[in-house]
Amino acid sequence: MKNTDFLGYCESKYLRVSPYKVRKVADIVRKLNVIDALKLLKIQPQNAATYIYKALYSAYHNAKNKGVTSDDLLYIDTIIVDEAKQLKRFKARARGRAFSIVKRTCHIKIGLKEKESKNVKVGEANGTKD
Repeated sequence: MKNTDFLGYCESKYLRVSPYKVRKVADIVRKLNVIDALKLLKIQPQNAATYIYKALYSAYHNAKNKGVTSDDLLYIDTIIVDEAKQLKRFKARARGRAFSIVKRTCHIKIGLKEKESKNVKVGEANGTKD
């Protein structure tokens, strides 16, 4: 996944949230229009929605800086949530034992593309031409 393949692209790395939790929210907004996805993420109760919202907002404005004029045609082409390094901690337990605790982190990659608009003239849609 290269950032040159997309009109808008953003990577957020080493987020201190489990990738499992982020993937649940990412599945909700995949293949949606960017404006609709931003509105939907704003009202989601999950904590992971704020991370995806920030990354999507950044990718959207990266696309705007590249010169995309129509917001209606911009959609989320790919959203990938990868697992990053784990923070390994130990917790003291009874009888001098130690239990390991794994604190997971993740990377989010978002790529935006533009849908092709179909400029259909009047009469061509139903097969009749004047």
